[in-house]
Amino acid sequence: MYRLKQNKIEFTSERGFSLMELVIVIVIIGVISATLIPFLKINISAYLAVRSGKDLVQATRIGMQRILTEMSTISTAADIDFGLADEIQFDTPSYANINYELRDGAIVRSEGLFGTPSKVIIGVKSFQIKYYDAAGAEISPFYWPRNDVRRIAFNITVGDDEHDYEITTQIAPRNIQ
Repeated sequence: MYRLKQNKIEFTSERGFSLMELVIVIVIIGVISATLIPFLKINISAYLAVRSGKDLVQATRIGMQRILTEMSTISTAADIDFGLADEIQFDTPSYANINYELRDGAIVRSEGLFGTPSKVIIGVKSFQIKYYDAAGAEISPFYWPRNDVRRIAFNITVGDDEHDYEITTQIAPRNIQ
C-alpha cells in the first residue's frame, strides 16, 4: 500500500486486503456459484442416471449370457420340456429340469423339482420368450416337448423408476439341427 503525503508517495509496510475488498470478492464468488450450481446439478444427475443405467444393462447382459450358455448345450429339441411366453424349462446333459421364469421383478433360475430358486436378472419389467421352427415361423407357447423348435428369442425390459432398457437376443441351441 502507499499513501499520498503532500505530493509525495510514501510506501508503507501494511500488507493484505481491506475488509471492503474481501466483501466484494465474496459477493462476486457467491453470484458466480449461484449461477453455476443449477448447471452442475443437471450434469451430475445426468451422469448418475447414465451410470446406473449402464450398470443395470451390464448386469442384464451377464445374466442373459448365463441363460444362453446353458441353453446352448440342449441336446435335442425334445429336451425343451415346455416353453411359455415368460417361462421355459429344459434339460441339458448335466442337469434336468432347468427352469427360467419371471417372478417378482426378477428372472429366476431353479434346478429340478425342488431346486432352490436364484435370481439371475433383477429389475425386470417384462420378459417375453418366442419360439421359432426351422422355417422361421413363430410357434405358440407349449406345455409339452416339441421336436420342431429351432430358435428361441428373448425380449427383456429392465429398468429403474426413471428409465427402461430393452434387450433382445436369440439362440439356436447348437445341437438342434
